[in-house]
Amino acid sequence: MSQQLAFVIADGSGRIGSSERQLIRRHCMRQKNKQPGSRRSTREAARAAAEVSNESRQGDQRVNHLSDGLSARDRVVPSSATYASEEQRGLVAEQCVLPMPSDWALFHFPEELDFPAQELMHQYFIHNPIRDSLYPFKHFGIQIDFEEDPLMCFRLLCSEKLCFRAILLLTSASNDLVLQRPLSGTTYRHFRRVLPLLNRRLSEKDAYENDITLYVVGILASIAVLFGDYSAAHAHAVGLSEILRLRGGSGAVNENPVIQFSMDR
Repeated sequence: MSQQLAFVIADGSGRIGSSERQLIRRHCMRQKNKQPGSRRSTREAARAAAEVSNESRQGDQRVNHLSDGLSARDRVVPSSATYASEEQRGLVAEQCVLPMPSDWALFHFPEELDFPAQELMHQYFIHNPIRDSLYPFKHFGIQIDFEEDPLMCFRLLCSEKLCFRAILLLTSASNDLVLQRPLSGTTYRHFRRVLPLLNRRLSEKDAYENDITLYVVGILASIAVLFGDYSAAHAHAVGLSEILRLRGGSGAVNENPVIQFSMDR
């Protein structure tokens, strides 16, 4: 930039001296009073070419220095036919670091948990709008002792496929409720997985005696009510009443306070 610009000093009235005028004239005539092919032009061209060549050599030296400083592990192996054999590719794959597994990998569920299902399972244990609306007491500092085994829920999730699928359905529907949207495609997919399992359970002998059956039908009834599907809610309510009738009435669930409270709600 200093070779392209020239600065002059002016007095208070904006006038410049003779030496400054000569500087301006010389600057304006630069590159205009040279003849192509003259010794001066040839000399300047050779000087410019030498500077470019010198800068290029310095850049190559820096690149070579950096390349020498890299270890063999840091360099990229050429993907030519000579080096990219099947055995070498297998060795490279074995050296790749695998991501850390999720905490849910510590539990053996009836089915494998993919990433979306892991997220739903985590949300169920942290915050669930449908469950919390049925059991809002914690929000008011009220503690109710159901005499429940704290590990019972995990045991059911790990052993009962129907319970496992129903929890994922409940949590997916809860997300739809929080976002104030209709039941999503994800929730309907969980519905389609729960219903065959529930129908298979209901077809078993003495299925009405299983508390999980009551629990899952109660989940379906709650979702139907909260999303305005009152015909489905009525059908589920009739099913719950029939199960309780077969068990001898509502007093038959007194041995399980959690199920009893769910039925009352």
